[in-house]
Amino acid sequence: MKIYSILFLSLALLGCSKEKESTETYDVSAEAAVAVASEAVAEVSIEPEDQWQYETTKDEMRGIEKQYASIHSSNQVHFDFPYEGGSNLNITLRRDVGKPTDVYFSISKGQFTCDTFNNNCYASIKIDDGPVENISLVGTKDYSSEILFIESDHDSKQFIQRIKKANQVIVELPFYQGGRQQFKFDIDGLKWDL
Repeated sequence: MKIYSILFLSLALLGCSKEKESTETYDVSAEAAVAVASEAVAEVSIEPEDQWQYETTKDEMRGIEKQYASIHSSNQVHFDFPYEGGSNLNITLRRDVGKPTDVYFSISKGQFTCDTFNNNCYASIKIDDGPVENISLVGTKDYSSEILFIESDHDSKQFIQRIKKANQVIVELPFYQGGRQQFKFDIDGLKWDL
C-alpha cells in the first residue's frame, strides 16, 4: 500500500511540475506572439476602406449587364420587436444598359410606411451643410415594404450628381411603428458615370 501511495504522490508532483512548465511556455509564446504582431503592425500601412461597394451582374440569357454601387449607413436605428438589434439603411444606385440610373433605399430590418398609392411618400435629405429637401419616392412593383425608389429620373440624376461632390448625406424616412428615422452616410469617393 505504501508503494502505491508513493507512486501516486510522485505522479501528482510530476504532473504539477509539467503543468507549471507548460504554463510558462505558454506565457513566453504569448509574449513572443504579441511582440511579432506589434512589429508586423508597425510595418504595414493600412489604407482606409472605400465605403462604396460596386458590383456588376450579367443576365446570361439576354447578355445584359447591370451595375450597382451601394453604401451602408454609418449609424443604426433600433426598432421594436420583431426588428430589434439595429437596422442599417442602404443607398443603392442601379444601372441597366440603355436606361437611366435608379436610386433606391433599402432597410436591413424593418418596414417603410409610405403612402405610395396617393403619391404622398418622400425622403427628407440633407447633403453636407445644405438645406433639407424632400424627394418623392415610389414603392416596388411587388409592394415590398423594405425598398423605396426615388420617383423621377431627373431627381435620381440630380441626387447622384450632388452626392458625387459631397462628403455626407443624412436621409430621413418613415417606418412602420417607428416614425421618421434618420440615417447618416459618409459618401465621399463615389465612382459613378451618368
